[in-house]
Amino acid sequence: MIVSGWLYYFRLSCLAICYALLAIIAINSFSNKDIVSIIWPCSGLALGALLLGGFKYWPGVLLGAFFRRVSQWC
Repeated sequence: MIVSGWLYYFRLSCLAICYALLAIIAINSFSNKDIVSIIWPCSGLALGALLLGGFKYWPGVLLGAFFRRVSQWC
């Protein structure tokens, strides 16, 4: 199935936003000092997106992880 350009970028941005939000929730809820969390639901989201959508969605995971790291510095 071929996905048009705007739909691909929409899905990619949704994946990045969901990954970043899940990471923020996991760190704030399950972490002791905002460093490491023993529960990481983002890996399940990333694995599901890559298995269902294919390798073309890896930039969404990368952007989500980047946005999470940037939000930690702010």
